[in-house]
This record gives sequence, structure tokens and C-alpha cells, in this order.
Amino acid sequence: MPSGKGVSERLAGMGIQPGDQLQVVQNQGGSLLIETAAGSRFVIGGGMADKIFVTRG
Repeated sequence: MPSGKGVSERLAGMGIQPGDQLQVVQNQGGSLLIETAAGSRFVIGGGMADKIFVTRG
């Protein structure tokens, strides 16, 4: 996740680490509802979402 230290720390606090597989469940108004491989769901704002590098799996 090439992002600022604050964003990386916040995502780590939610249990999301670099290399984790995430699925976008909903994209509405710039905010994303994401689901982790473990089944946890989180909503992140557009500013944070813009700082996460993703690839299609």
C-alpha cells in the first residue's frame, strides 16, 4: 500500500496489512465498503481509498 504513514497505520489498526486480499462490496459517493478475506467489513472514505494501490485478482 503506497500511502502516507497515517493511512498505513489506520488500515493496520483495522487489521488490513499490505498484501491482504480485499473485495470492494460497494462503491458509493467515493466511499468504499470493503470486505477482507476473513469476512470483516469496513467503510473507508474516498481520500483513504485514493491512497490504496489495488490490483485485480
